[in-house]
Amino acid sequence: MFTTKAKVSLAGAVAAIAIAAPWHTANATNGALPACVGTEKCGMGGAGLTMGAEAISAATNPATAATMGNTAGMSVGWFKANVTRNVTSQYATDDTEQQKSKADQFVYGTMAVNYALSDDIGVNLSIYPGGGGATKWENGNVAQAAGFNNSAGNNSQIRWRMLHIQPSVGYKVNDKASVGAALVISRADMKTDSLGVSFASPGPGEKNKPDRRWGWGFKLGGIYKASDKFSIGANYESTVKYSRFDDYTDPFSTSVNRPETMSAGISFKPMGDATTFAIDGKYVAYSEEQVMGNEPGVADTGGFGWRDQKIIMIGVEHDYDDDLTLRAGFNHGNSPVDEEHVYANVLLPAIGEDHYTVGLTYAMSDEMELGWSAYYSPGKTIKDSGQGNGYSAASGGTELTMQQHGTQLSVKYNF
Repeated sequence: MFTTKAKVSLAGAVAAIAIAAPWHTANATNGALPACVGTEKCGMGGAGLTMGAEAISAATNPATAATMGNTAGMSVGWFKANVTRNVTSQYATDDTEQQKSKADQFVYGTMAVNYALSDDIGVNLSIYPGGGGATKWENGNVAQAAGFNNSAGNNSQIRWRMLHIQPSVGYKVNDKASVGAALVISRADMKTDSLGVSFASPGPGEKNKPDRRWGWGFKLGGIYKASDKFSIGANYESTVKYSRFDDYTDPFSTSVNRPETMSAGISFKPMGDATTFAIDGKYVAYSEEQVMGNEPGVADTGGFGWRDQKIIMIGVEHDYDDDLTLRAGFNHGNSPVDEEHVYANVLLPAIGEDHYTVGLTYAMSDEMELGWSAYYSPGKTIKDSGQGNGYSAASGGTELTMQQHGTQLSVKYNF
């Protein structure tokens, strides 16, 4: 068993990493958003909307704050994104040349604490990555020879990150139903060398200068436990609205917001109490956000042309014995980038679709648990059809490939 001194040392080390790490782009991704948060949900492919065991569960559904009791947790993780491009465009200097993004390894972390004010009311504070994206190419995808002033090598990199701080409150309406609400306070930062609507001409900002903005939104969640073997849940997250990036008003015609999402899920135990299955669905309204959803290259409304995303998450959790719990899952979300907008998304190639996950929790004592999860997202390749607007028509055949894998560790303390 760990001594008190060892527990404090471990918690302090993880806390130091977790405080700094959430600024990095999120782990396994559905578009620009995390596919999951925490080792328990991530071990199940992001499923488990009705389930709350680790404090960070309230980040997925604030209603779980009423069901978890007194618990705190931290996690730290790493993932690698293998992203390659093959640009075929009249705008480009590197026709048919394959490049690999130099921004390919990331760390991240979470922290959360849940406290039961009474038998019916729980409060929670969670800090976790909100998503984003990053690429860094050897050179830009537009050429001075094509009529662009790209002698400075613009449009070769971007970094967009979000960090969420979420206070939540959950309330047990009765023995079967719980509801919850949360305020999402968010901090985003952006840096890029794309400073003009032409992806080349100098804009009002300084190239690759970090610009930081605050934003806010809210969440509403609920859980209904129909029986000991079947539960249903739902969660709504509003758009997280940020103030506009002052240094990048030319490439981004409005603020860059986190989109509205809606989720619903069930959990059930068809084979006894030891094994729980969970199936969740999520809808992400990317097309409703101007910068993400509008057509690229259109004056005053230019965007990335992202479509809405429909996500299915399937997971299973099995209590092997009193100390060890095993998990596995699958997550699929359609790529928000379609075949008519590949070239326009060379900087933000969020095309991954499938995620295979595993995880476990091991109880070191009644108070302390260690958790682990890992995922693999196989390579996804998409090629521009040339059938879209001017960006696509001049760049048919441009190809993007994305593959990801990563892992994370967590520590949980019940008090």
